[in-house]
Amino acid sequence: MSAEEEVRETTGGVLGISAGLLLAAVLLMVLVFVRGGAIDAEERLRQLMGEGEPPFGLVVGHASKLPTGETVLRLVAPVERESGPAEVVFIEYPSPRAVAGLFRFEDDKASERLVEWEKDPTFEWSARLERDELTWGEWRTKYVRVRHFHQGGGWHESARVDLSQAKRNLVLFATWDDGATVEREVLVGLLKSVKMLP
Repeated sequence: MSAEEEVRETTGGVLGISAGLLLAAVLLMVLVFVRGGAIDAEERLRQLMGEGEPPFGLVVGHASKLPTGETVLRLVAPVERESGPAEVVFIEYPSPRAVAGLFRFEDDKASERLVEWEKDPTFEWSARLERDELTWGEWRTKYVRVRHFHQGGGWHESARVDLSQAKRNLVLFATWDDGATVEREVLVGLLKSVKMLP
């Protein structure tokens, strides 16, 4: 076999393997994205909150199933309102491990970062301000309050609440408007409208 034929055979083999790998990757992506996509938001709302209207004027934004297995329902508040969150998102995770990481409270040297950001707010960052429990009715669960500092100045707060039960790994994320702090009593009012499993 000549050197030229050997190069052609090697190149052909490499191209054949590359084309096969590319085809496999495309098929895998198609299979992954087929699993995800939009779902019936009103049906998902009924599953999580029953037949009543969501509190605080919240309305359905959208619902979807992500390729990674999470089911998401987003509720948005009217622009004109007196109080309450600007947005509420329910995410049901495929495993309890994903939920556990959201409620760890590490000492991330927030005070040092705050001093740095106040001098020069050219970056965004978040600090966990509070970890506590919330109670409503017979239920009690973990809660974390986070302040998100914006690049260029300003901040907003969000809360996350662990609504997981034996058969579902559910977390509620609520986001308040810029400069507004999380209102615990409003958050508890929101939790009272969530349909907990028996």
